[in-house]
Amino acid sequence: MKVINSIVFFGTSNLGSARTFYKDLIGLDLFKDQGKCLIFSTPGGGMLGFCNHLHDRSREGDPIITLLTENVDEFHRKLISAGVVCTDPIVNEEFNIYHFFTSDPDGHRLEIQRFLEE
Repeated sequence: MKVINSIVFFGTSNLGSARTFYKDLIGLDLFKDQGKCLIFSTPGGGMLGFCNHLHDRSREGDPIITLLTENVDEFHRKLISAGVVCTDPIVNEEFNIYHFFTSDPDGHRLEIQRFLEE
């Protein structure tokens, strides 16, 4: 018996907005559309699910969805040019990362991050 993958589910008020944001803007592949839930694959394993029957807790400030990339600045430019409000990318010396924050259409905190070499 072993775990083969994982899905973290979040509430959404609008599946169409979630699909547009995560598939079209962020570039994640849609793994499964279950009608009430959309499940997106993330490269390297793991999945993110967004369901319109779950309570949306995004206004409480956590959790944070962190997506890893080598192209933090490219993601930042793409999101900004699409009208998405983002913080400026910065180096966080405490965690040795380069990152910025934004929010998805439901207000879930989204971090785009790259680990820096040590």
